[in-house]
Amino acid sequence: MFKIYYFSLALILISIFGCARQPTLYPLEGASVDNVAVIARIREGSLLLRGLDRKALDTSKIPNPFSDFIYAVTPGSHVLWGMNIPGGHLLAPEGLRCYVIPDVNLEAGVIYRLDENKERSLAIIKREDTGAEIATGRIVDRKAAFTEGCKWDQPPVSDSGRR
Repeated sequence: MFKIYYFSLALILISIFGCARQPTLYPLEGASVDNVAVIARIREGSLLLRGLDRKALDTSKIPNPFSDFIYAVTPGSHVLWGMNIPGGHLLAPEGLRCYVIPDVNLEAGVIYRLDENKERSLAIIKREDTGAEIATGRIVDRKAAFTEGCKWDQPPVSDSGRR
Protein backbone atom coordinates (compact mmCIF):
# COMPACT_ATOMS: atom_id res chain seq x y z
CA MET A 1 0.00 0.00 0.00
CA PHE A 2 2.73 2.46 0.99
CA LYS A 3 4.85 1.53 -2.04
CA ILE A 4 2.04 2.48 -4.41
CA TYR A 5 1.49 5.74 -2.52
CA TYR A 6 5.17 6.75 -2.71
CA PHE A 7 5.43 5.65 -6.32
CA SER A 8 2.39 7.77 -7.22
CA LEU A 9 3.76 10.74 -5.29
CA ALA A 10 7.12 10.38 -7.06
CA LEU A 11 5.43 10.34 -10.48
CA ILE A 12 3.45 13.46 -9.65
CA LEU A 13 6.56 15.31 -8.44
CA ILE A 14 8.56 14.27 -11.50
CA SER A 15 5.79 15.42 -13.82
CA ILE A 16 5.56 18.79 -12.05
CA PHE A 17 9.24 19.59 -11.55
CA GLY A 18 10.98 17.29 -14.02
CA CYS A 19 9.71 18.79 -17.24
CA ALA A 20 11.79 21.68 -18.46
CA ARG A 21 9.67 24.63 -19.53
CA GLN A 22 10.77 26.94 -22.28
CA PRO A 23 10.64 30.63 -21.39
CA THR A 24 7.81 32.67 -22.88
CA LEU A 25 8.83 34.89 -25.78
CA TYR A 26 7.67 38.52 -25.57
CA PRO A 27 7.96 40.16 -29.03
CA LEU A 28 9.20 43.74 -29.43
CA GLU A 29 8.85 46.01 -32.48
CA GLY A 30 7.12 43.39 -34.62
CA ALA A 31 9.56 40.52 -34.07
CA SER A 32 8.05 37.14 -34.90
CA VAL A 33 8.05 34.44 -32.24
CA ASP A 34 7.25 31.61 -34.67
CA ASN A 35 10.87 30.73 -35.49
CA VAL A 36 13.64 31.45 -32.94
CA ALA A 37 16.30 30.93 -35.61
CA VAL A 38 15.36 34.24 -37.27
CA ILE A 39 15.14 36.45 -34.15
CA ALA A 40 17.55 37.63 -31.48
CA ARG A 41 16.50 37.13 -27.86
CA ILE A 42 17.32 39.24 -24.80
CA ARG A 43 17.07 37.89 -21.26
CA GLU A 44 17.12 40.30 -18.33
CA GLY A 45 19.95 39.62 -15.89
CA SER A 46 20.86 42.20 -13.26
CA LEU A 47 19.45 44.95 -15.52
CA LEU A 48 15.86 45.39 -16.66
CA LEU A 49 15.28 46.20 -20.32
CA ARG A 50 13.25 49.42 -20.41
CA GLY A 51 13.61 50.65 -23.97
CA LEU A 52 14.46 49.57 -27.50
CA ASP A 53 15.58 51.93 -30.27
CA ARG A 54 14.87 55.05 -28.21
CA LYS A 55 11.29 54.01 -27.38
CA ALA A 56 10.18 53.03 -23.88
CA LEU A 57 8.75 49.53 -23.50
CA ASP A 58 5.15 49.09 -22.45
CA THR A 59 5.88 46.62 -19.66
CA SER A 60 2.22 46.53 -18.65
CA LYS A 61 1.62 44.17 -21.61
CA ILE A 62 3.85 41.46 -20.14
CA PRO A 63 1.34 38.96 -18.70
CA ASN A 64 3.46 38.06 -15.68
CA PRO A 65 6.72 39.98 -15.13
CA PHE A 66 7.84 37.41 -12.54
CA SER A 67 7.58 34.50 -14.97
CA ASP A 68 10.42 33.18 -17.10
CA PHE A 69 10.32 35.24 -20.31
CA ILE A 70 12.69 36.48 -22.97
CA TYR A 71 12.30 39.49 -25.24
CA ALA A 72 12.25 38.66 -28.97
CA VAL A 73 13.76 41.33 -31.22
CA THR A 74 14.67 41.58 -34.88
CA PRO A 75 18.36 41.03 -35.63
CA GLY A 76 20.51 44.04 -36.44
CA SER A 77 21.66 47.24 -34.81
CA HIS A 78 19.70 48.52 -31.80
CA VAL A 79 19.84 51.03 -28.94
CA LEU A 80 18.99 49.51 -25.55
CA TRP A 81 17.80 51.27 -22.41
CA GLY A 82 18.44 49.45 -19.15
CA MET A 83 17.68 50.12 -15.50
CA ASN A 84 19.16 48.40 -12.47
CA ILE A 85 17.02 46.32 -10.14
CA PRO A 86 16.87 48.44 -6.98
CA GLY A 87 18.04 46.66 -3.88
CA GLY A 88 19.14 47.52 -0.39
CA HIS A 89 17.04 47.91 2.72
CA LEU A 90 13.58 49.50 2.77
CA LEU A 91 14.85 52.32 4.99
CA ALA A 92 18.02 52.88 2.92
CA PRO A 93 17.21 51.66 -0.61
CA GLU A 94 19.65 51.65 -3.47
CA GLY A 95 18.98 54.34 -6.07
CA LEU A 96 18.10 53.82 -9.72
CA ARG A 97 20.85 53.77 -12.33
CA CYS A 98 19.72 54.27 -15.92
CA TYR A 99 21.93 53.10 -18.79
CA VAL A 100 22.00 53.50 -22.56
CA ILE A 101 23.82 50.99 -24.74
CA PRO A 102 24.05 53.03 -27.96
CA ASP A 103 25.05 50.47 -30.59
CA VAL A 104 24.26 46.80 -30.14
CA ASN A 105 24.47 44.44 -33.11
CA LEU A 106 22.24 41.43 -32.37
CA GLU A 107 22.48 38.23 -34.42
CA ALA A 108 19.60 35.93 -35.29
CA GLY A 109 19.33 32.72 -33.27
CA VAL A 110 21.38 34.02 -30.33
CA ILE A 111 20.23 34.61 -26.75
CA TYR A 112 21.76 37.68 -25.09
CA ARG A 113 21.82 38.66 -21.42
CA LEU A 114 21.57 42.22 -20.08
CA ASP A 115 23.69 42.76 -16.96
CA GLU A 116 25.19 45.53 -14.86
CA ASN A 117 28.78 45.86 -13.72
CA LYS A 118 28.47 48.13 -10.67
CA GLU A 119 32.23 48.44 -10.15
CA ARG A 120 32.77 49.76 -13.69
CA SER A 121 29.40 51.62 -13.83
CA LEU A 122 28.55 49.86 -17.08
CA ALA A 123 25.60 48.11 -18.65
CA ILE A 124 26.75 45.01 -20.51
CA ILE A 125 25.03 42.94 -23.18
CA LYS A 126 26.66 39.56 -23.66
CA ARG A 127 26.02 36.30 -25.43
CA GLU A 128 24.49 33.78 -23.09
CA ASP A 129 26.19 30.80 -24.79
CA THR A 130 29.78 32.10 -24.60
CA GLY A 131 29.60 34.97 -22.11
CA ALA A 132 31.34 37.24 -24.65
CA GLU A 133 30.61 40.94 -24.16
CA ILE A 134 28.96 42.36 -27.27
CA ALA A 135 28.53 46.00 -26.20
CA THR A 136 28.56 48.24 -23.15
CA GLY A 137 26.75 51.41 -22.14
CA ARG A 138 27.20 54.21 -19.63
CA ILE A 139 24.95 55.62 -16.93
CA VAL A 140 22.85 58.49 -18.29
CA ASP A 141 20.71 59.17 -15.22
CA ARG A 142 20.63 58.47 -11.48
CA LYS A 143 17.49 58.74 -9.38
CA ALA A 144 16.63 58.19 -5.76
CA ALA A 145 14.56 55.07 -5.19
CA PHE A 146 10.77 55.45 -5.43
CA THR A 147 10.97 58.66 -7.48
CA GLU A 148 10.22 59.46 -11.09
CA GLY A 149 11.52 57.31 -13.93
CA CYS A 150 14.70 57.59 -15.93
CA LYS A 151 15.50 60.38 -18.36
CA TRP A 152 17.14 58.59 -21.27
CA ASP A 153 18.00 61.48 -23.60
CA GLN A 154 20.83 62.96 -21.53
CA PRO A 155 24.61 62.83 -21.89
CA PRO A 156 26.36 60.15 -19.82
CA VAL A 157 26.94 60.76 -16.11
CA SER A 158 30.54 60.60 -14.87
CA ASP A 159 31.52 58.37 -11.94
CA SER A 160 31.27 61.41 -9.67
CA GLY A 161 27.63 61.86 -10.68
CA ARG A 162 28.23 64.96 -12.85
CA ARG A 163 27.48 65.39 -16.54
